[in-house]
Amino acid sequence: MGKSFLRSMSLALTAAFTIGGAAAQEANIQGYFRVQSAQDQSIVEVRGPLTTAPDVTFNESLTKAGTVMRLRAVPQNYKGQTRYIIGNLSSQGIEVFGAPDANYMDAIVDIAADVDMGDYQAAMYSLQRNIREIGYISAGRTIIQALFEVVAGRLDSEIGSLTQEQKDALGYEPGQESLKEFAQRFNSEVSANIDLNAYLEPVEGTDDQYRLYFNWIDCTSVSEFYHATEQNKKSFELGFACMRQYMSNKPGLGSGETVDANEAALWKSWGFDISEKYADKYKDGIYYLTYEEIFGDHELLYNWLKMYIERFIDPAKAPNAEILGINFVDFATEMQKHQIMQGFLKYIPSIQEGQKLYLTNGRFTDGINEFSTVGTVSDNSNQFGLLGEEQAMAAGNAAIWTLLPIDENTNNYFAFNPVAYRADKPGFEDGFLNAAYYDFPVEPVGES
Repeated sequence: MGKSFLRSMSLALTAAFTIGGAAAQEANIQGYFRVQSAQDQSIVEVRGPLTTAPDVTFNESLTKAGTVMRLRAVPQNYKGQTRYIIGNLSSQGIEVFGAPDANYMDAIVDIAADVDMGDYQAAMYSLQRNIREIGYISAGRTIIQALFEVVAGRLDSEIGSLTQEQKDALGYEPGQESLKEFAQRFNSEVSANIDLNAYLEPVEGTDDQYRLYFNWIDCTSVSEFYHATEQNKKSFELGFACMRQYMSNKPGLGSGETVDANEAALWKSWGFDISEKYADKYKDGIYYLTYEEIFGDHELLYNWLKMYIERFIDPAKAPNAEILGINFVDFATEMQKHQIMQGFLKYIPSIQEGQKLYLTNGRFTDGINEFSTVGTVSDNSNQFGLLGEEQAMAAGNAAIWTLLPIDENTNNYFAFNPVAYRADKPGFEDGFLNAAYYDFPVEPVGES
């Protein structure tokens, strides 16, 4: 296998490398590798979930287990070009990227149950634990689906608070699809199909270079699902009515159906000018919208979600209030104890809907926002960055990675020197023999 490749991220999170030889173009990429930055020849080391950086020399990497990665990537014809979907990228049992399905639904149940009970610490523990097992791609889906099911389940209890006139206007009938069942159907038909995969993209004009990227969330499929059938609209609108009913008893919070001047200015700084499409909804400094309008327009929905996600995972912005049993300040405070959520706050303001993002070695700017990284090692948070396609191409070697195969045909290996206490230090009565476990093949060299 030639050279090539990568590193980490989440949420479900990214960039560029060098792999395979000419024959690898159409074959699966599978085996054990070290990942080397084409920019400065540094080797990537995984030290734990979201603690990874390309700051190890090749010689140092030969005695560091976290530099050995198992990679499985499958070729796909995309718009006439070959790209590789990353199925797994793991090191020492930690999924850096990955989309295994084994514990996927169990993870949703665990996290949803913890959030439902208000045990946010347990929810974040479940998230961190499951990330290690199912990878950041599946973990991203888990967060989305679990929270949607929790909210829908809580709203089911509000149906009884609607007047008969409201129920008749919504066409509600006892025994129809519950909101939680609707959320589960939505998750199955939409959430599960959102493209959160990471891809290896061959560098044009080379036989062995790739960039690693992923596509940021696009809300188009959500709006299309809303408009697709009368049943879908009916269930959505029942949920909207229940949310309005619930929020009417929460003074000071509003329903979420208005955008004030400050919020509109924030959206404009993100690249979405609400006045261009919704000038007729503007009155006295406020845009008056409805959930139906928000969910029916994917651009509007994305920026609306983006604003509330940022607000509700930032303790400084979260309202000190409780909705559906979830206290936002408590929830945000617990979320920010974990690096994956700290990373979300760094990235959310800069990322556009459906944007193609590449993983780069170092911190770069697009001229407006400085892109930092989710992948941190101690305080070296500038080791990885996410760039849009144009900026990644301009970054050159910073967005290209070399995958160094670990096999008998190379000088790329892993070395360790265990101390056999009983053999070397017979006078030590409490001596013992060390046992070492690796998730890649090893072969003893020299004296055993």
